[in-house]
Amino acid sequence: MKGQKTEQKITINSAAQILGVSTKSIQRYLAKGRLTRIKEGTRTLVLLAEVKAMEDDPLLGQGHPSAGSEKSLGMGQLRDTVTLGRERYEKMLLELGELRKQNQFFLEFKGMLQSKEEALRNLEREVELLGERVRVLEMKRQKEHTGAPEEVQEPASRRGQAKAKQNKPWWQV
Repeated sequence: MKGQKTEQKITINSAAQILGVSTKSIQRYLAKGRLTRIKEGTRTLVLLAEVKAMEDDPLLGQGHPSAGSEKSLGMGQLRDTVTLGRERYEKMLLELGELRKQNQFFLEFKGMLQSKEEALRNLEREVELLGERVRVLEMKRQKEHTGAPEEVQEPASRRGQAKAKQNKPWWQV
C-alpha cells in the first residue's frame, strides 16, 4: 500500500494516450491483470510506472501473440507477467483459501448427499418388496374368503390355534 501512495497514478485516458491504444484496451489490460487497478472514490487510476513499462512491450495493442512467439513459448506457457501490489496479493491469497474451504465443504456435502441418495434408493427397494409382499398376502386372503380349494387354506387345527392366540391378551401370547 505504501508503494502505491508514493507512486504517480494516472487516469485510464492518459494511459491510453501514452501507450497509443484505446481506453477499451486499457480496460482489457486491467481485466487481464497486466495493469493494477487503483480506485479513488469513483475514479479508476493506474500506476504510471506500469504504463511506462508496457511501452516497450512488442505485443502492445495486439489481441493475440504472433505465430512465431507462440511456437517459441511452448504449449501452456504464458508470456504476460502480472505485477501485483502486496495488499492485492494477500487479498487474493485469502480469497483462494476461502475458495478451497468452500470446495472442501462442497465435496463433503456431495459425499453425504450421495450416501443419503443410496440409502433412499435402498429404502425405496424395500418399500417395493414390502408392497409386493402385501399384494401376495392380500391375494392369499382374498382366495381364502372366496372359497379357494382346501389345499390352499390352512388346516382347521391351525386356524383354531390362531384364533386362540388372538383371544389371549398380548402379554400372554
